[in-house]
Amino acid sequence: MDTERKEIIYALCIAGCMAFFYISGIPFKYINIPFLDLHADTIGLCLQALVVWFIGLCLTHVLCPHYQLYSHTHHAYYGLSIVFLFLIPFLSIYWGLRPLEGHPSGMKIFFEGFFYYVCVGLIEEFFCRGLILQSIQKIINNDVFAIGMTALIYGLLHIPGMMGQATIVVIMRTLWSIGLGIYFGSIYVKTQSLGYVSFIHMMADWAAIPFVFSQLSYYPGQSAAIIFFTYIALGCNGLVVVSNDE
Repeated sequence: MDTERKEIIYALCIAGCMAFFYISGIPFKYINIPFLDLHADTIGLCLQALVVWFIGLCLTHVLCPHYQLYSHTHHAYYGLSIVFLFLIPFLSIYWGLRPLEGHPSGMKIFFEGFFYYVCVGLIEEFFCRGLILQSIQKIINNDVFAIGMTALIYGLLHIPGMMGQATIVVIMRTLWSIGLGIYFGSIYVKTQSLGYVSFIHMMADWAAIPFVFSQLSYYPGQSAAIIFFTYIALGCNGLVVVSNDE
């Protein structure tokens, strides 16, 4: 078996294991520090993501040395699309959740509104774009196909976290995750910078910060609709950009 094929197998195995432990939360999910004003499993989920990300990074460096990860590469400027990525969902969520009657502590805002999504952006982009997308590119030399397949996997992996919600909500959130995954994938293909796309992923997640100030834990209908069309539009834009390059 040649070196590239071995690396592809190793990368997909690492990505699969990372996804399993990240989604299941084993073994850190229920770690909590009672005296902190945080959601019950916030600390455990952050710790879980960071540990899994670090182990995956170490294994990839050893077993897949030819995979491009956090290299210092030039990246294109995405301008308004990045502004739309954060601003439109943020304003729609803020508008839908009003009045914001919560008064969270600074600790809660930091961990649940900022740091948690830093961890999410790091680990999800690592195993989705850093490992899965690169592997599909090596198997089938077609960027659009690799982006689409990775986005589909990315969208489906969000379903376990939506169990118990209304069917229409699950469908919409799965589809907008796929659209967002296409957008992230197109940025990664264009820039070859995993760090850059990870930061953009964090920006998208930070748009949900208004939830920290609200008693609600679900997307209001109008907010969900606006976010759905925004992410689908960004995904379509990403496909057009990559298709034109090819």
